[in-house]
Amino acid sequence: MSNNQDFEDMIRAELKQIGNSINPSQELYLGIIGSLSKKKRANKIAFKNKFINMGTKRAIAAMLCFFIALAGISFSTSGDFRAFAAETFDKIKTIFILDGANQVVEKEINKVPLNTSIDRTTELSDSELSKKVGYKVFFPDALGKNLTLRVKAESIHFSNIHYDTARELQKDMLEAIDNEDMFRSFKKYNPKRGISAAYSIYTGGYITINITPDTEDLEKGMGLSGARKIDMKGMKGYWIETSRPVYPTIGMNGFIQGDMTKKPTKIETSYQLAWFSNGLYFTLNIYPDQDFSMEEAVSTAEEFMSQYLKHE
Repeated sequence: MSNNQDFEDMIRAELKQIGNSINPSQELYLGIIGSLSKKKRANKIAFKNKFINMGTKRAIAAMLCFFIALAGISFSTSGDFRAFAAETFDKIKTIFILDGANQVVEKEINKVPLNTSIDRTTELSDSELSKKVGYKVFFPDALGKNLTLRVKAESIHFSNIHYDTARELQKDMLEAIDNEDMFRSFKKYNPKRGISAAYSIYTGGYITINITPDTEDLEKGMGLSGARKIDMKGMKGYWIETSRPVYPTIGMNGFIQGDMTKKPTKIETSYQLAWFSNGLYFTLNIYPDQDFSMEEAVSTAEEFMSQYLKHE
């Protein structure tokens, strides 16, 4: 990418037909952010200054791309990618996922329960979000000298749902973010509310920090997952390497999304630091090609928790 105008043009072209309530796909915007990241060394400071001066509405649009790119990674370490179908129900018979050896396999759609999520940016304060979701929400404006809070998002997460059902419920999931009765109606999918925050890195790039309620099964599964265990000043931490397929994108009902009914175009590797505290599950997510080490992730998470626990 030769200059900052190119970045703006790419964002504008992808979003020109998408409203603020629409959730772009993980693959579509990983492509944008990924291409920027790969060449960021030639344009680090210029990009940072341009992003800071984009203005609130445009900044949220740009960060929306980033949030949706990482939403799936934030909740599950499974190789099953959380996307929605883009074909009519009677045509969907199989989907492509990764098996335990990270090989692409084709499975019958009704035999693959997935974890899925949908996100939307928010301008609610931390105290308003805490009241809404029923647990403590606090994101510092800055973490150290290098990380600055840019935008927050609310999310709905479902467990053990089939791909075709998730597709049918996509718009209802989005509505359930603000509709408590609808949220409760999804009881059989074990719905959870999550809150995420994106932090820009001074030298270029981003990370997200996410909070969702913990469950006994989640923590037990993490311990058995083979993830690297880390002591984070008395908290249980796990360093996770996740392989995820990147699917072709397609539009459906105003949503642009990855199409699991098509073979992935490539497999990418992302990293995540996960930890548990006071009945909550926290993750710090690093998207593919981001220059952010495990040591930096642990240090950032420890500082985050220091401020989080002190905040009233």
